[in-house]
Amino acid sequence: MDRLYNDLEMAVTEYGIAGETAAREDVAAEGAYDKQFLIAEGTVPEKQATARERSYEFRLTAAVAKAKERTAKANLSRIQTQLDVLRSMSASMRKV
Repeated sequence: MDRLYNDLEMAVTEYGIAGETAAREDVAAEGAYDKQFLIAEGTVPEKQATARERSYEFRLTAAVAKAKERTAKANLSRIQTQLDVLRSMSASMRKV
């Protein structure tokens, strides 16, 4: 059970870092898109297409960061569930 508490502590830390990274990358992607939109020429749809194309790397990095955040959240949830099961089992055994 101590191992799970250690895993939980690490998972909380990883989730926090992943969330912060995802937020930073999302802001960077939005900024890159906005900048490219403003300097692009043409109609609005053309400017949007140009901005999407030119901000691709930033948007990809943001998408990967969000995926890592979701993975960290799922890992945290898995560990919390394992701890809950162990607590339930322990409580059941005490009643017997």
